Amino acid sequence: MTEQLTELFKTARELFKKDQFLPSFSVYKKILQDQSADDSTLALAFTEAGECLLNLQIWNEAEDYLRQALELDSFSANVHYLLGTILSKSARFAEATAHFQTASKITPNNAEIKRSLGWALFMSGRPQTGEQYLKEAIEINPKNAFVYCDLAVLQMNKGDYQKAESLLREARKRSPDDPFVEDVILACRGMRKAWEEKVNSIKPRRLLKEKK
Repeated sequence: MTEQLTELFKTARELFKKDQFLPSFSVYKKILQDQSADDSTLALAFTEAGECLLNLQIWNEAEDYLRQALELDSFSANVHYLLGTILSKSARFAEATAHFQTASKITPNNAEIKRSLGWALFMSGRPQTGEQYLKEAIEINPKNAFVYCDLAVLQMNKGDYQKAESLLREARKRSPDDPFVEDVILACRGMRKAWEEKVNSIKPRRLLKEKK
């Protein structure tokens, strides 16, 4: 990599760290237009440019950039992970699962990849396998609040609100006042209340039938 390209990558990454995704993306475009860039450099630029677009929620273009990165480097766990993330955003969970599985094979001890794989499996109708991966994610990184949230949603899906609330308490300990965690807690309380109201409305009808 030339000195000029190295400086461009440095600038783009500094902008990205400051959440200046559009200016960062513009720098990556300059890298991609540089005739001296080899395939490994282009793969990296396509990947990081795609991540900028992902953060800007420009899903289709982000996917295009990441697929170009994948053509240049099919063994990049990060590319597969980012592609899986974009596909999950558009509810293409079967495709997302395939990319997360590949990413997990390349880097088996990455908690975030396992968490994403577990969630994609759950959303594609395989909750038991999904739960297994989410538990593995906690074993690798017990500090990740979002894994506890995902597991809590699985428990809500089973109707085990007590277990879900226990997991959400663990999530809150690890990430106090996090808006996402608080949203899941509110959703759990709402679902539990609705379930209890439904159960309580059924009980009187059962009693009346028994008396007859």
